[in-house]
Amino acid sequence: MLIDVLATILFGIYVFYVFLLITSPKMIKKEKMVYQDPLHYVVFIPCLNEMKVIDKTVRNILDSGGNVHVVVIDDASDDDTLKVVRKIASKNVHIIERKLPNARTGKGEALNEAFKKLMRVVRMLKVDDTKLIVTVLDGDGEFSKNALKEASIAFQDSSTSAAQCRVKIRNNKRLLPLLQDVEFFTMVADIQNVRNYTNSVGLGGNGQFIRLSALKKLSVEAPWGNSLLEDYEMTLRLFLKGEKIKFLPRGIVAQEGLTSVKQLIMQRSRWVQGNIECLKYLRRILKSKKIGLSGKIDIFYFFSQPFLNLLGGILIFFSWIILSVFLYHLVHTELLYSGNLNNTLAFILILIAISIVPGMFFAIKYYWNVRAFKEIESISFFRCIEAGLFMPIYNIIMIPSVLIAFKRYLSKENGWIKTERV
Repeated sequence: MLIDVLATILFGIYVFYVFLLITSPKMIKKEKMVYQDPLHYVVFIPCLNEMKVIDKTVRNILDSGGNVHVVVIDDASDDDTLKVVRKIASKNVHIIERKLPNARTGKGEALNEAFKKLMRVVRMLKVDDTKLIVTVLDGDGEFSKNALKEASIAFQDSSTSAAQCRVKIRNNKRLLPLLQDVEFFTMVADIQNVRNYTNSVGLGGNGQFIRLSALKKLSVEAPWGNSLLEDYEMTLRLFLKGEKIKFLPRGIVAQEGLTSVKQLIMQRSRWVQGNIECLKYLRRILKSKKIGLSGKIDIFYFFSQPFLNLLGGILIFFSWIILSVFLYHLVHTELLYSGNLNNTLAFILILIAISIVPGMFFAIKYYWNVRAFKEIESISFFRCIEAGLFMPIYNIIMIPSVLIAFKRYLSKENGWIKTERV
């Protein structure tokens, strides 16, 4: 009985979510920049073997304008990441070198080490912690020219404690990265847009901005947790403090998409496992008076995703077996003996349509989203149709990541699964 009630609630939330995404509430109106004291940006870049991409990332930040300092946190890289960074001649680039055995203990710990050093400087210089924005960027991250301006506009509102950029995959010439681009630039962006209205925007690992004053409310030494999904853990802890997070639909952070299915599965398994690890906050969230009902519903649905995906994967597997048996029976009996070809084809076409329509909807929407940004390279409509056709397969290949995540969680394997750069 309890399972039936829970399933009904989750299905209702799912239908409501789909309704919100399809009706697509308008992106938050573009605000104008008004005069204010300039913000100081300190960009943390945790690095582990980022030699191929780090030079471009750091130079992109330095060219973005504004009062920016870059802190490269090298997590005991095996390659020449440090050599590459040291060749960049700028007084605004700083290096924190972590060494084994005190390195490679998780992204959260690397960020906390940089945070401690930043706090010492802040105390010494007596910097206003409401005007200092700590930014987290991946080794392959590149801000759009207006990203820092969009962040500054968001932080004009003194109640805004954090903000998250929109993610764009830049190497989308191949199919797998293109599918990731559709997912991030349109599907995830639409979800984050809905969250702007429900006050439940989630921070991502790439392109996040947090006021130093908000971080200090979490801890003056180690504000980041040790979850494999440290960005969403940070989100939850900020919500529990009553802090507000905004999504920046016009501020973009570009990153590399994965070109290997195996790497993609391992990356998503880490995210799923991190989601499960964050369940320890659920009771506090449900009891919190600082999080609204709509926000709690969104968080609860987010937490349910690994379990729904696991159940969905099992159901899909058995459904395929049943469908295969059914089609085999249909072809070898009904078709051969009754010649009822039209009904059979209609049935197959309906199944195909059901599986393709959702992905095709977002792929076509992605086409128009890209066209709305003049600085983004356009993409052909036919490539978007191709992405829509392959989206069901893209969703199916994610199923092993859920199984791997549950296996790792139950066996208490929580090491960082590093994905290689292209």
